[in-house]
Amino acid sequence: MLALQAAERRYRLLAEHTQSIIYTIDNAGRLTYVSPSWTELLGHPVEEVIGRDFRPFVHPEDVPLCEDFLARTLRERRVLPPLTYRVLHRDGRVCYHRSMLAPVLDDDGQLQAIVGNAIHQRHPWPCGRRRRAARLRAALPSGAAPE
Repeated sequence: MLALQAAERRYRLLAEHTQSIIYTIDNAGRLTYVSPSWTELLGHPVEEVIGRDFRPFVHPEDVPLCEDFLARTLRERRVLPPLTYRVLHRDGRVCYHRSMLAPVLDDDGQLQAIVGNAIHQRHPWPCGRRRRAARLRAALPSGAAPE
């Protein structure tokens, strides 16, 4: 019993103190668990998120991408490459997340849960790379090219 309690404590520590958002979502798109970092990163109290559909928290233009990502994960029953999409902070700011979903199957292959991990990003990688390249070009003398 003590080993089980110690294991539960370790997992709770991980979930409650990670700098990314750990979440579970059902096959209809309802968030069934979100780690406390949700509040820190997106401003919504956890109690206002659990049980709600994910769509209102995602930028409207990115909802179809997220719906497809969930549907493909459910259909293929495997971890897919991560998806970068925009989410809405409680104060209205647009934030970027890079998320992965892991379907959890029982011994008979039946879906038990979908576990997600969303990493909060300042901006999407390709956009950030283009900005850095533009700043570099602007800093170089006219006609010079970076090596």
